[in-house]
Amino acid sequence: MIADLFRRLQKADFDPTTDEIADAMWLCRHLPANLLVGSEDSNAEPQPAQIDTRRRREPAPILADDIGAAEQLTAWAPQTAVELAEERAPADDPIVILHRDLDRVDGSRRAIGFRVPGVAALPEARDLGLAMRPLSRPLGRSRTLILNEEETVRRLFEDKILAPALVPDRGRWANLVLVVDTSPTMAIWDQTVKELRRLFERQGGFRDVRTWRLDPSTTPISLRPSLRSNEAISARSLRELHDPAGHRMIVVVSDCVHKAWSDGAVAEALEYWATRGSVAVLHVFPPRLWPRSAVGLPTRHLSATSLVVSNISLRLDPPQPRAEPRALPLPILSLDRVSFSNWAKIVAGQVSIAVAGIDIAQLRPSPPVSTGAASQDEDDWDAESAEAWVNMT
Repeated sequence: MIADLFRRLQKADFDPTTDEIADAMWLCRHLPANLLVGSEDSNAEPQPAQIDTRRRREPAPILADDIGAAEQLTAWAPQTAVELAEERAPADDPIVILHRDLDRVDGSRRAIGFRVPGVAALPEARDLGLAMRPLSRPLGRSRTLILNEEETVRRLFEDKILAPALVPDRGRWANLVLVVDTSPTMAIWDQTVKELRRLFERQGGFRDVRTWRLDPSTTPISLRPSLRSNEAISARSLRELHDPAGHRMIVVVSDCVHKAWSDGAVAEALEYWATRGSVAVLHVFPPRLWPRSAVGLPTRHLSATSLVVSNISLRLDPPQPRAEPRALPLPILSLDRVSFSNWAKIVAGQVSIAVAGIDIAQLRPSPPVSTGAASQDEDDWDAESAEAWVNMT
């Protein structure tokens, strides 16, 4: 039977693949008989497709054999299949609406709309969420007191004491701020940033998750709340992200290729936040491309000595030479489970874990080389030394 079907299709100048044949046979099993071409009731008046209310409550996509059938079905379902698919899609689920038009002998066409989920920008979102579990546990003894409503009411009615009952807050200890680089090269990462924010919100390890925009193209760099760049919001001070209680974590999402990452403009903001809270840079590039950005490929490791309240409490390995200024460690994260897991454990105070990082001073331009008088050795260069230097270069 299948071989005969292939021959009939080839005579009609239609050469389908095996997958297309399988899809067509599956579709024929689920379509009403009066809508199938060549059925005994093909001349009868088409009726709306029967809906199985036990499995779904919404109308199934509409398939019309010809123009007359489509006009008769319009009164029953004025919406097209594409419109129905758009309504069924969740607001935060990227979709692609596809359809295939088949030309008929009489010039009419038929099409069926269906919903195809878009490719996730974070394919390992579930693993990333599991990797951040250490941040979901209450950490240490909280200094913040909250009102115990039940105990307050009990005191009032049983002990006749009108006084609030305060207890230590055992909830989530940290607030998260996503600072998103809005330079032109970050436009292709918009979907990744949205899914990343959704991941942090649904992970449940933070009291609050907020998004700020960092524009490195201005002088000085500007910081604005919200993720929508079309909003007319005035620039804010870097101090607005500082939490005196030490409960704020800042994650800067960037590709680190804008010139502000190498001329010290971004380093100034990172230094301010890192001395007052926990700061990390989430690099959207895979590690193999990091050398093409300002941070380069980190060659040092960061570890914690206790609960990380600020980057000052991080330990840099190998340590900074005593002759050089004190280093300010900055973790560099990648979009993978191991990097997220190690960062979460370090922030939680686990001392046996290390994560890749750099000294923030690396993001500042190198000091200019002294242009004093040439040394005697340089003046005494002979032809043989010059020739050897040319051969080396």
